[in-house]
Amino acid sequence: MADTFVMLEVPINQKDEAKALGARWDPDARSWYVPAGRDATPFARWLPPPVRTHGPTIPARLLGQAEHCYRCTGRGTALTGLLVSHRYSLDPCGFISFDSVSRALAALVNDTPLAERYNIGRIRLRSSFAYPGGYVANACRYCDALWGSFPLQESVTEFLAGGGTYDRLVIGELAFPIAALPSIHGDDEDDWDEDDSDDEAATPGAANEMALPRPGFPPANRPSAAMSRARLTRPRPGSR
Repeated sequence: MADTFVMLEVPINQKDEAKALGARWDPDARSWYVPAGRDATPFARWLPPPVRTHGPTIPARLLGQAEHCYRCTGRGTALTGLLVSHRYSLDPCGFISFDSVSRALAALVNDTPLAERYNIGRIRLRSSFAYPGGYVANACRYCDALWGSFPLQESVTEFLAGGGTYDRLVIGELAFPIAALPSIHGDDEDDWDEDDSDDEAATPGAANEMALPRPGFPPANRPSAAMSRARLTRPRPGSR
């Protein structure tokens, strides 16, 4: 039995089953959990997979874009991915999509000063009619409405096609664990070795040290024209 509560990832179409087994709902974390002192074995299929956030890290720039919530009209920031050294990405620019590292970003960004400053909603498993089984996604910080990955990816694609660059979407920096990166050497995530880390950048044990946003970048509750969705598809004159 667990001495403390255990958080669960329960798709919305399975919540009644989890509740019948004794799971409870945490309205603040907006997640189901196993109360302390209860055996978590019956809830095994809803236990989140382990996220490896320890070990050597590399510098990564966090990408985000301003969003206006369709439900409550609140303003916030949705994370769209990372920029890392091209050695760690199949993309020549070093881009890694949000979906590829969403669980690690949840562990590194939730409840941080950066999340508060940019009104980044809690990253967690969310369900939709299209994906009743759920997937880890962005959401509105105020009403927890799902901000789906596909529209966000489309918006970034349009921005880049219009002459924009990833650098204009950077909102902060963090030390990202190499073990949590998607493997570019094959399906086995264990094929990273110590020689893969950037000699000048790897920082063992610093995965949870989140850097504050770069000075001058506007908070999400006061988005600049460059961060607004309208401007995402309209590059500045001369940006091509």
